[in-house]
Amino acid sequence: MSVRNRTDRDQSSEAVLAAIGIPAFMLFVAFLTVAGRLQLAIAHQAVELTAVPEPMGLGT
Repeated sequence: MSVRNRTDRDQSSEAVLAAIGIPAFMLFVAFLTVAGRLQLAIAHQAVELTAVPEPMGLGT
């Protein structure tokens, strides 16, 4: 009977992992994605701000 109880405990542990761990991991991945996009947007904005515009009429 103790072997059966241990199996039930293992199954409930897997259920807790599925209910809490997987959504937490997905939230972490989403956070990394948003942070990466934000960093890219800030870098792009910095490049745009430091770019020297070409004087009008001198371009080809």
